[in-house]
Amino acid sequence: MRNLCLVISFLQMTNTYINAQDTLYLRNDSLLIAANRQLYFMGDTIVIKNNKGDIIEGNLKSDIHLWTGRYLLPFKGKTRVKFNKNSHIVAGYLCENKHLCTAKQNIIFKKDTEVIFNDDGTVRQGELLINQTIKVQNKDLVFKEGTTILFYPDGNVERGVIAKREQLKNSSGKIKAYKAGKLLYFNKKNEVVELR
Repeated sequence: MRNLCLVISFLQMTNTYINAQDTLYLRNDSLLIAANRQLYFMGDTIVIKNNKGDIIEGNLKSDIHLWTGRYLLPFKGKTRVKFNKNSHIVAGYLCENKHLCTAKQNIIFKKDTEVIFNDDGTVRQGELLINQTIKVQNKDLVFKEGTTILFYPDGNVERGVIAKREQLKNSSGKIKAYKAGKLLYFNKKNEVVELR
């Protein structure tokens, strides 16, 4: 009990309060260990820790470069970031437009938007800066700028908005025309999944 009182006293002196076993409420901006380094987190926000005590989510105080497992990238301050068990960033808002890799190709992602990474540092999801041509069903499909695209871990498109009319095979094995601006969902065989 004495140790608990000492911890609570220390946290109160540093303006940090425990709300739950794995959640910290930061009253003021705080310098904490995350991603194997000291990072400033914003005050009046919540930081989440895993069962080992490592920070896995919080709001950055200012812009900073963080490791994805593949890239050292600039992430925007005053935004939320998430880390994986290896202390690599897996979600955050980019400070700059960036060429980044999926498991298959380089794509340009838009700044000031959230990018989500796989554990190996390849991109899982992001917003396209420009129209991007990506091979699907042995065709070069153009996906629309300014829209969010989602990839399977193997780099195949899982979800995206096409920029022009296309004829594609659906999961029933039929070839069907899809209009420009249509949000398409693909299964792991690259077939369009018809949502009802």
